[in-house]
Amino acid sequence: MIFGVGCHQDQPDLGKTNDEQSSENTQLPAQFEHWKKQQDPKLLNDYQAYVSKSLQHSVTLLDLTYTAHRMPMQCETLRFSLPPQQYWPNIIASIQLVERMKAEGIFANYKIISTYRNDQSNECVRGAKNSKHKINNAVDFKMLNSQLQPYSEVEYKQIEEKICQFWKASGEALKMGLGIYPKHNIHIDTSGFRAWGQDYGRNSVPCETIWFKPA
Repeated sequence: MIFGVGCHQDQPDLGKTNDEQSSENTQLPAQFEHWKKQQDPKLLNDYQAYVSKSLQHSVTLLDLTYTAHRMPMQCETLRFSLPPQQYWPNIIASIQLVERMKAEGIFANYKIISTYRNDQSNECVRGAKNSKHKINNAVDFKMLNSQLQPYSEVEYKQIEEKICQFWKASGEALKMGLGIYPKHNIHIDTSGFRAWGQDYGRNSVPCETIWFKPA
């Protein structure tokens, strides 16, 4: 099972996220069920099946529609978004890339915290105007160990270096966009070879001396 960014570039509000508060957020299942009742059930099932058939492991509908980044209270109803059908194919290569890094042993497990965001939800998390999340081409996730727990800071830094090595070796051919954000949040898309770091600019790129502007 797979547990499933204003004015700067792709940069969600990376304060305390809902996935970090999962033990406290007892309302999430009810919120999700309420949102699903307002959707076309066939369309929801079709989307989950469409994406899952191209992956090594199936993904939950929650993985594909939920945004865990911090939002203002008035935006809580916008946490769930179903992408338009023309955007469905866009997410597959990005999740496949995350699966490939897992398969190569870069990290043991991962938890998806954001994929598609519509205009409203993207604004709520202070996402970039041209965020790849808006076309369903980006996945934000947290890396987890074999016990499905967050890595220690020392372990995370070691894994971060492995991700950078992967990006340097394979990123250009894969059109891999890599964002390494605060709180151990990782952004992956397949819209172009570039990387950015915690301050979303030149000074914090962990992988390369040349800064590739996120778009």
